[in-house]
Amino acid sequence: MLALLAPVLRAEHRVNAQDEPAPMARASVAPGEAVVVGQPVTVGIEVLVPTFFRGAPAYDALELPGAIAFFNERGTNFTERIEGRTWAGQRRSYTIYPNRVGRYEVGPIPVEVRYGVGSRVVVDTAYAAPVRFDAVIPEAARGLPVFIAAAELRLVQSVEPAPDTIRVGEAFTRVVTTEVDGTLSMVVPPLAFDSVEGLAVYPAPPRLEDTGGERGTAVLGRRVESASYVATAEGSYTLPPVRVDWWDWTTGRLRRAEAPGLAFEVVANPDLAAEIELPPDSLDVEEASAGPGATGVDERLRRWLTGLAIIAGLAYVGYRLIGPRIPPWRARTRARRRARAESEAAYFRRLQAAVRSNDPRASANALAAWLDRLDPIGGTGTAGELVDAAQDPALGTELRRLDEVLYGAGSSDASSWSGAALAGQLKSARRRVLHRPAASGLTDPSTLGPLNPRES
Repeated sequence: MLALLAPVLRAEHRVNAQDEPAPMARASVAPGEAVVVGQPVTVGIEVLVPTFFRGAPAYDALELPGAIAFFNERGTNFTERIEGRTWAGQRRSYTIYPNRVGRYEVGPIPVEVRYGVGSRVVVDTAYAAPVRFDAVIPEAARGLPVFIAAAELRLVQSVEPAPDTIRVGEAFTRVVTTEVDGTLSMVVPPLAFDSVEGLAVYPAPPRLEDTGGERGTAVLGRRVESASYVATAEGSYTLPPVRVDWWDWTTGRLRRAEAPGLAFEVVANPDLAAEIELPPDSLDVEEASAGPGATGVDERLRRWLTGLAIIAGLAYVGYRLIGPRIPPWRARTRARRRARAESEAAYFRRLQAAVRSNDPRASANALAAWLDRLDPIGGTGTAGELVDAAQDPALGTELRRLDEVLYGAGSSDASSWSGAALAGQLKSARRRVLHRPAASGLTDPSTLGPLNPRES
């Protein structure tokens, strides 16, 4: 973000501002100090400085035994009057999913801030006081074999093809999807597809999906499980319903979700019997019952059917060996695509697009995100370090122009700003820093929207 442009002025110091109040941080916990296991807890952090921000605050990752914690990248800015003075503030948050019973303590939480004092950049650390919460399993749910909590849980079932009546040797697939609102797919336990006499059961690896959570959207966890059933004997069959007992944290009561059972008939398969039957093996019988030349024809037919059976057997074995590997292969492919989307090159393309669109705010945000991924410049990943690494004063000039457009006296001229020159300087700087020995990796993961809100 654009506060990363301030170090271009090379006025960054770690000092104690004698004439300015120290920055402050405070933490809050929601929905409260008591939640059920698996229910998300939001720990909000507000950090305030007495003047204005000159860099993105740096937050540490949370590590809580028995819990999963995520830092929410999206933040908001605000101003607050404290003892007759206007302070600039930013709100960020962590989302914590407790997965065992017990008391959790978060903090004290350090936040490193950079703010302006005259022409200097002051670097200091503010500490938010610890917050605590308890995760419990309600009394009414303690008898469950597995405790699951959600705002809503649904079981969605599909069967393809519909098995009202099938023949021996035919197959169908039962797919059961568990959807949970407000929490992650990892809290959903696996379903059991029990074996049934007369049916061969082939469960597939589960597929876990999580969506939402960005920009305040609701979190949805989804676990998809399936099994293929192959009929091996005639008869009447009933597959039991799938039931999941779960705790609704919005109403504070135990609920049950159910996917209906399946009832169907398996009948004889004449086609399968005809495929399996082979010509008689006795040459005497063939010669006695067939006319001249029939023996050679029958022998060729038998060899053809034998070869066909071998091919079918090899195909089945290959499917059993390779089939289970297809979902992991797809997962690896998706992971590679995500890695490419999160690569330094991908972020630089987004930066170039933002700069060439002549949008100063989008350009500042894209610049900060790209600098976080540009390892060769080392340090903390500021625009000033990029200028130093590239040894490009012209780049520094263009970055200062962008800084002035957004935060200087000429901010009203933002609509007339052109990024063409900056785009070219950034491209040249990137080429230079990527072709020099790397100094050290960047470790600051913070990216923010606009840093310095103006009081209306």
